Amino acid sequence: MAGASFERFHEKTCPTDGRLAFVTTKDGNSEVYVMNPDGSGLGNISNNVMNDLDPTWAPDCMWIAYSSDRDGFESGTFETFVAAVDGSSTYRLTLVPEGAGGDQQPKWSPDGGHIAFNRGHDVYVIKPDGSGLTWVAFGTSVTWSPDGQKLSYRHPIGDFPTDQYEVNVDGTERRLIAAGEPPPRDCFQDVLSPDGTKRACMTTRDASNQEVYVIDVASGRELNITNNLSSTDTAPAWSPDSRQIAFSSNRNGAFEIFVINADGTDLRQITHADPASCCGDQDPSWSADGTQISFRTQRNGSELRCRIGVNGSGATC
Repeated sequence: MAGASFERFHEKTCPTDGRLAFVTTKDGNSEVYVMNPDGSGLGNISNNVMNDLDPTWAPDCMWIAYSSDRDGFESGTFETFVAAVDGSSTYRLTLVPEGAGGDQQPKWSPDGGHIAFNRGHDVYVIKPDGSGLTWVAFGTSVTWSPDGQKLSYRHPIGDFPTDQYEVNVDGTERRLIAAGEPPPRDCFQDVLSPDGTKRACMTTRDASNQEVYVIDVASGRELNITNNLSSTDTAPAWSPDSRQIAFSSNRNGAFEIFVINADGTDLRQITHADPASCCGDQDPSWSADGTQISFRTQRNGSELRCRIGVNGSGATC
């Protein structure tokens, strides 16, 4: 297929003619591209040196909304942008207040009247012209009803989505549509994978140490992926593609950041803590494009938040 010999993420299909919108890092950063189903007509519609993610088509396929950190108050703060597919116009739709996190995973309503997005675990809707910003719910895994008048979402306990609700686009008439199960009592720091198929959690069920388990949501099958009785393994964090988990472990002395596949293979250490640090490297968090991991650390007696490439290169604090 012409023009498609590169890796694509967050791929979405135009509902009217089958064109594809997707994210690629072929230019060095994450950009939103569109192309025809046969690979022709490849075009970069975000075209910015910062990171652009999560494309969603307008129903008429003339516009695409996406997340970008180009204008955030600090590096890594995402906001929602809208771009004409023909490249004639781009504008910022949302403005994130300082300290409010970031706006991600926009979803255009089927009737074209609203765009829903997550700001942390809060669900908001806004009209495509930037008016009518409305808080709708506290939840994740947002989907639209076919008529664009209701949203369904899952209400999280910690980072684990449980009960599923439906609510009007204006936030009224909330109702439970499916009851879920809470996380098991011996499972802590419980986080659901972005694709919703697995959970990762820290548990002491095997011994007095802490291990990270992955649990298949559908079958309940459990797998100890850290499997080291002499260490404390904690703070699991899913990669955006749900294939890898970062966690903190003191298996080599101080706490350091490790990355492992969700099936327990390919364990690798990506940070090397300051031996004089009291606390090592902890609390890993993935960048939205999956290329970097941030973590809390101490360097020269000061607590910092640093970033490092997922391959262990390019650390910055």
